Amino acid sequence: MPYAIRKIWQPDLFQGHSRKDNYFEGWYFKMVDATKSAIYAVIPGIAWGKNGKDSHAFIQLINGQTCETHYFRYDTTDFRFSKHRLEGWVGDSFFSKDRLALHIHQQGFTVEGEVQLHQLTPYPVRWSSPGIMGWYAFVPGMECYHGLVSMHHRLSGQLCIQGQTISMEEGVGYLEKDWGSSMPACWVWMQCNHFDRQPNTSLMVSLAKIPWMGHYFPGYLAVLWIEGQFYTFTTYTGARITRLDFSEKEVLLTLADRQYQLEIHALRAAIGELKAPVNGLMERRIQESIAAKVSYRLLDKKGHCLAQDTGDTCGLEVVGDVSPLLAALQTKPSL
Repeated sequence: MPYAIRKIWQPDLFQGHSRKDNYFEGWYFKMVDATKSAIYAVIPGIAWGKNGKDSHAFIQLINGQTCETHYFRYDTTDFRFSKHRLEGWVGDSFFSKDRLALHIHQQGFTVEGEVQLHQLTPYPVRWSSPGIMGWYAFVPGMECYHGLVSMHHRLSGQLCIQGQTISMEEGVGYLEKDWGSSMPACWVWMQCNHFDRQPNTSLMVSLAKIPWMGHYFPGYLAVLWIEGQFYTFTTYTGARITRLDFSEKEVLLTLADRQYQLEIHALRAAIGELKAPVNGLMERRIQESIAAKVSYRLLDKKGHCLAQDTGDTCGLEVVGDVSPLLAALQTKPSL
């Protein structure tokens, strides 16, 4: 099968092999050590501006405890990828489903080391639904596409950052990606792998106002994974947003479909600043916490509580003016 077709059902692969203009693609590796004293996100990727202007490859490093962010630029020729599996190189650094090897020496900053990924939990891929975006993955001309590579996996290995050795043995990780021309104007995103009652649990939520063909429609993805079972609430499955409240300190969200209701309460923590794409280039600055707290309740259609838990080391972004999102999300999508 040609790569251009095969990659649709393998969203973890590099999707932009034919793009050199107004395009970005990045993979988000979240890593938390066994003691939860080290929380890092590493984002390798590529950014192509209009007519190739200011195009570059990059690696972004986020320290969730100190809120420090470092952005390392590389020439586009330093970005290489495999057409057969998730494997990519940015400079001397390498990333894949199985391994993240960092060799960064820039701006007086040094990162060396290797982290292995074990027992990945990929989101199911079907012919009619190639990943977390469902049939929306087939819709052309969308501003941004999303891939959920692994909800939950184990880590081993270590990193040495500015001379400090950080062990990831028995750590926990998460891996997703985005690609397209720009991120939405406003969105809410959260992700957590560390829950008190049930350690084999993962939660991911993404809400946004999506531009398409001169119009906008609300889009949302919410996935709760508990001990091998996925509970999915999305635009394309007919789930509805019944509550969305937010303030500077918290986010309250309820989603429901014909079988289940998912209630979420997230509390913001210290935030750091990272770069996000606009027309391919990483020119927008947004705020993200990867040390927030979240709690959830999963109910059946009769209101019986099936599961509930509280987690920490949660990634949380509330970007742009999200006040119009509630009205938009309660309106039937127009696409």
